[in-house]
Amino acid sequence: MRKIIDGRRYDTDAPRTVEVAYYSNGRPGSDFSHVRETLYRSGGGHWFTEGVGGPMTQYAVRAEGGGTNGSTQLRAMTADEAYDWLEDHGEMTAIDEYFADRVADADEPDPRAAELAGLRERMGYTQSAMANVLGVHPNTYSRAERGAIGVGEPMLRLARILVDQRTVGQ
Repeated sequence: MRKIIDGRRYDTDAPRTVEVAYYSNGRPGSDFSHVRETLYRSGGGHWFTEGVGGPMTQYAVRAEGGGTNGSTQLRAMTADEAYDWLEDHGEMTAIDEYFADRVADADEPDPRAAELAGLRERMGYTQSAMANVLGVHPNTYSRAERGAIGVGEPMLRLARILVDQRTVGQ
């Protein structure tokens, strides 16, 4: 299947496109709720899915004369969305292959927690002040910095931006 999305061609049959993972909800194709999805990574590193679903799924499209039909759709994804897709579908092997930098063993400290603490210290903020700037509860921030909960990529990205802006402004 081929589709152009935002000026970029996505092609499931392109020579450098890799089929990363496959999901099926196990229902037969005749079932109105059947879903089958394949996650791909293009040769240029862009993520996308090809999905097939029945008329009672996210792949439903309006039919002429009313009602809905199932369809096949191709959807571009960000790397974050691809990671979430893999995690939601239990594809640990693919996560290890493509997103190893995002995963830490449960018995090891989260390296992102140490990075978050370092960024806060570079800013000269207390944990409470950094929590306020990031828009999270101080207890949540403290737990993230200690590694008691995972440090989400959006929180870390925002902290990096804040440090970069402060560095540029000096």
